[in-house]
Amino acid sequence: CLTERGDIQNIPRHPNFRLFACMNPATDVGKHNLPFSMRNRFTEFYVDELTNKDDLHNFVYQYMKNAMPSPPVESIVTFYQQARQYADTRLFDSGNQKPHYSLRS
Repeated sequence: CLTERGDIQNIPRHPNFRLFACMNPATDVGKHNLPFSMRNRFTEFYVDELTNKDDLHNFVYQYMKNAMPSPPVESIVTFYQQARQYADTRLFDSGNQKPHYSLRS
């Protein structure tokens, strides 16, 4: 039943009904964590940032393979790894904090 719409009759759920959701961490500007009332309805799995070069290569290739015939995977992975290294050692934002940099950015 959709209580927001004013419904009072339940809609039967199929016994095999499943809901899958995913969310990037709320570390970027403007993102917020889900409210606890929504979060506690899910089982959470945290997937750590990819750092292994082969894993990064595979991820970038899978993401880009349909976008262009020969994606520059090696260049993207190299740039990403260098940018991550700079973010950890040399870069600071206007608040003198290290920036959060990920493949999602």
